[in-house]
Amino acid sequence: MKNLLTVLTIGVAATAIPAFPQATGTIQSVIHYTVRADRSGDLNAAIKEYNAVLKKAGWDKPYSIWRSSTGPTRIALVSFSDKYAEFDTTRANDPKLKDYSADLTRIATRINASFTQSERVISVMAPDLSLPVPSAIPQMAIVVTLHVKPTMVNDFLKLEKDVVLPAIKAGGGKFYTVSRVRFGGSLNTFTAVVGAGKWADFDGPSALVKGLGDKYPEFQGKVAAMTNDVQYDVYRLDTELSYSPSAK
Repeated sequence: MKNLLTVLTIGVAATAIPAFPQATGTIQSVIHYTVRADRSGDLNAAIKEYNAVLKKAGWDKPYSIWRSSTGPTRIALVSFSDKYAEFDTTRANDPKLKDYSADLTRIATRINASFTQSERVISVMAPDLSLPVPSAIPQMAIVVTLHVKPTMVNDFLKLEKDVVLPAIKAGGGKFYTVSRVRFGGSLNTFTAVVGAGKWADFDGPSALVKGLGDKYPEFQGKVAAMTNDVQYDVYRLDTELSYSPSAK
């Protein structure tokens, strides 16, 4: 459990928030793409060209793109929705993009040729376990994937609500969200996202440690008893490749 506890004890302190706006909604779609080493440059150019066409067409659905700073070289495309019905309208069938479909198809072919594989996971954010999402998103994110024991899910939810979130608030945390997988993985999988501005933010004590004080060792034991395994990754927001209808 060292990996999980390390992540939860860093990075929830001061957070640098850039100007790129956050999408609204509690349904989160994350598509992970593994990038071909020899296609990174063309991939960046193609995504920028694709976004320019979307902007010209008036596409109104923002998304953010994140680059892995640890683990395999990957990018993650993150978008939010209020309802699952929004997934029925894609760029392929949106009337606004009808006149631009040829250009988008051509560019998409270049983009798709840059990946070796992709994986999509749809999760639902838990507002009662999360800090209010600010109007802009952090530059970096620690993504903690927790596989909770099936018999301990209710205990885990209670710990997050009654212990973790109040402690992060008391310690001055700025960005913390918890989501539960709905499609694409085990329903006992939870993702905690901790916002940060730069690597240096992880050098000092976290909001969680500050908030728990001498109760932190007890908290460590509870978390260890509730989970099977944990993976953590660091991602950095790519503002140049992310798409916002309002961005100039």
